[in-house]
Amino acid sequence: MNNRAWFFFILSAIGLVTAWWFNTLGIMQGANFLDAWFAAPADWVVSADLLISASAAIAFMIWDAKRIGFKRVWVLILLGFVSAVAFVFPLYLALRERHLAKSAKQGDAPRGKLESFSVAGRDYLAWVPNNVNAHTPVLVAHDAQNYLLARDKTWNGLNWGVEEAIAEGRIMTDSKGNLPLIVSVYLHDVAYRMNELAPEEFMAAHPEAWNNLTPELMPPTKDLRGNAYIDDIVQNLLPELVHRFGIELSQERTAIAGSSMGGLASLYAITRHPDVFTAALAYSTHWPIGGNELVDFFTNRLPRDGKHIVWSDRGDLDLDASYAPFHERFVLGMTAAGWTRDRDFIAGVQYGTGHREDFWARRVEVPINWWLSRL
Repeated sequence: MNNRAWFFFILSAIGLVTAWWFNTLGIMQGANFLDAWFAAPADWVVSADLLISASAAIAFMIWDAKRIGFKRVWVLILLGFVSAVAFVFPLYLALRERHLAKSAKQGDAPRGKLESFSVAGRDYLAWVPNNVNAHTPVLVAHDAQNYLLARDKTWNGLNWGVEEAIAEGRIMTDSKGNLPLIVSVYLHDVAYRMNELAPEEFMAAHPEAWNNLTPELMPPTKDLRGNAYIDDIVQNLLPELVHRFGIELSQERTAIAGSSMGGLASLYAITRHPDVFTAALAYSTHWPIGGNELVDFFTNRLPRDGKHIVWSDRGDLDLDASYAPFHERFVLGMTAAGWTRDRDFIAGVQYGTGHREDFWARRVEVPINWWLSRL
């Protein structure tokens, strides 16, 4: 219990007493409640105000309860129909305070652990929830060299803040209460990052795209490894998760995520293996390597079957600012291809952010939660 919880409990008690007291008086006096609600313009003002506020309160309770893992909120909602919103909504806020306080206390204990392993010559770093089970969702993320590693172990002292987001309750559970198993993929050699993450089919058809790389990003060779990289995840990593953690693989519960070139690799993964991944979550998608042709490549190939979802965003600072025309072309192309924006795909602009891990850490949970909310 804290002061906020006590405050809301007191309001709830007042709401219950006043509702039942005046309802009882009205019934005893034979009052017509409908006439009282809508008899005059002033009554309409009060009634409309109450109905709109009650609708907003119920919507908030449903969405917020799902976000924070508060169970059986529907019991409170049903109780509101036989008592009063003035009783139920403050009661929810009071119980919410207790739930958050309890979660924060439990949050002192880790909700999962990091585990390293290798499969078929490639290294992985995974965040494994304590309650991993057959129906645990699986999120595969690129660039293990800075995704889950502690900041003091990354090459630039930055990471995505995934463990912090989980500990703070920012990454939600699915409808069954499962946190995702998050597995980050190491490159065989960071010098060949472009070779492994670039969409191979596009690069083979447009070798001139290599010219769009700055000298510091140009790999030692131009051999294409994108297909082998994605296939390695599908053919070796995912079966290992079944064996190691008892996961039952499901397309619906399997997503892939990354930033910049990792964003392109995520989009490429669901074009290459649409039966394996249901969601591609691309942060700061690096369109300039292929320009308009690359945008069209994906909008023409992303599977339009009602099962898949795509997130692609950009910031408005430094390198991300140059993504604007390609980002807008992606929105138009997806819409023209039959995708419904904000339902099947989300393409947002993250204002005040740029092309760096600490910027991606600010919103790391948002695309993940969008995917999990559909499970």
